[in-house]
Amino acid sequence: MDTKIREIYRCLIQDTKYMEELNLEVEKKIDQIIKTDRTEMDNQKFEEYRDKFFLIASIGEEAGFIKGFKYAVALFAECFPVDQNFIAEP
Repeated sequence: MDTKIREIYRCLIQDTKYMEELNLEVEKKIDQIIKTDRTEMDNQKFEEYRDKFFLIASIGEEAGFIKGFKYAVALFAECFPVDQNFIAEP
């Protein structure tokens, strides 16, 4: 089931301006967190270091989406009775 949810997530992150805005926000926060570390390493090492933070953030975002999606589906399912006749044609 996670595979389908991951597909939905990947489609979402590819095609939405909303995700671009979130990414900019995450980028700003990461830069704030690691700005003092820049003086301790050369540019290449710093970029590798920074990339690890973005990878971690990306993994967290995907995991959060999957958990949130599952929770929303479970909550949605609770809104409907178990009786299969509920969906029957009129």
